[in-house]
Amino acid sequence: HYSPEDPAYDTVADPEAFRFHQAYLSYSGYDSTGRLGAQEILLDNQRFIGNVGWRLNGQSFNAAALANHSISNITLYYAYVDSINATDGTINHDRRYHLFNAEWNACPVSKLAAYAYLQRNESPGLDKLDTYGLRSWGTWESFRHEALLAVQRDAYYGSLFGGMDIDVIDFGAGIEYISGGNDENERFQTLNGTAHKFNGWADQFLGTGGGLEAGLVDLYGQVSAMAGEKLKLMGVYHYFNTADETAGGFKGEYGQEVDLMASYPVCPEFHLGANFAYYIKGDNDADNFTEDETVFWLRGTLHF
Repeated sequence: HYSPEDPAYDTVADPEAFRFHQAYLSYSGYDSTGRLGAQEILLDNQRFIGNVGWRLNGQSFNAAALANHSISNITLYYAYVDSINATDGTINHDRRYHLFNAEWNACPVSKLAAYAYLQRNESPGLDKLDTYGLRSWGTWESFRHEALLAVQRDAYYGSLFGGMDIDVIDFGAGIEYISGGNDENERFQTLNGTAHKFNGWADQFLGTGGGLEAGLVDLYGQVSAMAGEKLKLMGVYHYFNTADETAGGFKGEYGQEVDLMASYPVCPEFHLGANFAYYIKGDNDADNFTEDETVFWLRGTLHF
């Protein structure tokens, strides 16, 4: 329900609807794989193009896609997206994409990718929006890294993450920068990615999909560990600040957030997960759109 029967309860943004999430024809041959139909497309770290897999109705794309491996250590990918099956159960015909991605296994410990995601909006008043960028990621012994850069009109995006395993404990820290500005062309948009994966699980910053006026800087640290053989525990801390000062707009601390997660496989076919998010608003400014929020949810996933 998008409007709960009792206004004292929060909105649950999952429709009472059923649909086929994926239904496509596939062909493999000549060092290539092609797909035609409704399909998940997960590119890079899903920041710009993803499946929003945690929703009851995930996101999929009505597309024709081709991946080629003819060149040693290089994967070339192209997809034409005609429409998008959104998480609210509707089909978005306004956004169409040409998706180009080239991935190179540069060495055993690092990979490089270059991409161009060309968006074509069909509705009047919506600008064409093209995103170009580079990504590097990999693992060396117990250390892993990821760096992502992107440009979009006069807007910019950058993220950097480093992590390390020490026995059964995993540590990580990172920063994400999303530009803002007085002009909409200066506000970076995160397109059709898996937004819940980023900027805290309380979902205070889903507005990056349309661009934030003051932008966003997200500094975060995380730690995870195995408690026994199966129970995985994770904690994340975020500090959110604005990236740009706009005329008459907000400049300062958005807020802070603590996220906790526990995941346990009851059996190979059934997994249980519990998540908790606690967001604390920072500067009490009229233009600080965030609010104090506490979220908890329990999820069970059955594979068959």
